Amino acid sequence: MDAQPQPPRAAPATREEYPSPLVAWSAVAVLFILGAVAFLDRQIISLMVDDIRSDLAISDFQISLLQGFSFALCYAVMGLPLGWLVDRFPRRQIIFVGVIAWAIAAAACGLARNFWQLLFARFGVGLGEAALAPAAYSMMSDLFPRERLTTAMSVFAIGSIFGQAIAFAIGGLVIGMALSAEGNLSLPLIGDVRPWQFVFIVTGLPGVAFALLVFLFPEPARRGLRGTGKAGFGEAFRFIAERGRFFTCHFLGYGAIAAIAYGTIAWVPAHLMRGFGWSVTQTGFTMAALTAIAGSSGLLGMGMFVDSQMARGVRDAHFRFAVWLSLIIAVCGAIGFAASSVALFFLFYTVFKLLVPIGGMASASVQIVTPNELRGTVSAIYLFVVTLLGAGTGPTVVATFTELVFQDSAKVGLAMALTCVILGLFAAACFALGRRQMREAVEMAESWA
Repeated sequence: MDAQPQPPRAAPATREEYPSPLVAWSAVAVLFILGAVAFLDRQIISLMVDDIRSDLAISDFQISLLQGFSFALCYAVMGLPLGWLVDRFPRRQIIFVGVIAWAIAAAACGLARNFWQLLFARFGVGLGEAALAPAAYSMMSDLFPRERLTTAMSVFAIGSIFGQAIAFAIGGLVIGMALSAEGNLSLPLIGDVRPWQFVFIVTGLPGVAFALLVFLFPEPARRGLRGTGKAGFGEAFRFIAERGRFFTCHFLGYGAIAAIAYGTIAWVPAHLMRGFGWSVTQTGFTMAALTAIAGSSGLLGMGMFVDSQMARGVRDAHFRFAVWLSLIIAVCGAIGFAASSVALFFLFYTVFKLLVPIGGMASASVQIVTPNELRGTVSAIYLFVVTLLGAGTGPTVVATFTELVFQDSAKVGLAMALTCVILGLFAAACFALGRRQMREAVEMAESWA
């Protein structure tokens, strides 16, 4: 039987003890921008799939490794030591170094001449970007009280939505202009490059300047410490084990939704161009507008709704809402991606885009149940699992269904539909099974907060 909403217990830190709204939201604004830059550099490749495949003579499966596995492997693995550093050292400096690293690696993708060079450059993008999320999550938990945290994290996550939109818009525009030039482009000091290489270079290098933005706000004081001293991986894994069912359901449920998100982001542009004959420019601008409007509205709306439920004492709000969200995603994905009409596709895909961005809910629920001295490390473990399940498998699952099940690259839409049904139902089951454990985890956090 579902537990009835209970009045939330008073937290020891009052609103006055947190930084002023101006300071807190200024920090979120900077993190929002960096999140957008990160996702731009991460996702720009999705609009250049066919050009890269043709120039490097590689398969859809190899493309999926470039889009998902190569990034996810370094992002997930390097996130663990970086999360450990987040719990011990100033978080702004960690973000600064990370942004510089991924910007250089993203530009280096434009220098790749074969599959392996591009693969290793993508490894570098994942390595640098692994610094941002654990540090951002930890800082935002020190900037906002619990009942406002999901909204703040959703705003930060909207940065990734705008990064997708910018990737689609800039990618479509630049590739369209480059292709109209009929041939290679010549760059100073570099020489002739293909249009897709040019896009990597011009979108990657500006990140070096954006890195300086992190020093526009002060390092927030750490709050919500359960004990004294610095905790390590041993204590983090013990903490997770003590709440094993909650974290298992959380990681698998949100990981499945992340796999749907990454898999569809990676292959929708190819679906529009292969299945409906759209041009790169038409695909880019349409996807940019839809992603920016539907994705950001959904993220912010879901964050505000879950925060309102938490304020009412609904301690399992993040899982309760996610059950229904997962089921609707499965239905909309099945119908939309299998549709032969472009109008029907966009009707269901719009609803799909409103619901699939779950970054704010997923990250906030981890912070809410975790003490400050473990937040960076536990966030890194969460990102390790969810990134491998999401970015690491999502694009490859779709590519596997396309090549091995349907054996037709034009049927990538059916492959995405099948992915949504299987993973959406699995996620709903995980969240349903974990609701009681989330209530217990939140109550335990309240007892030592």
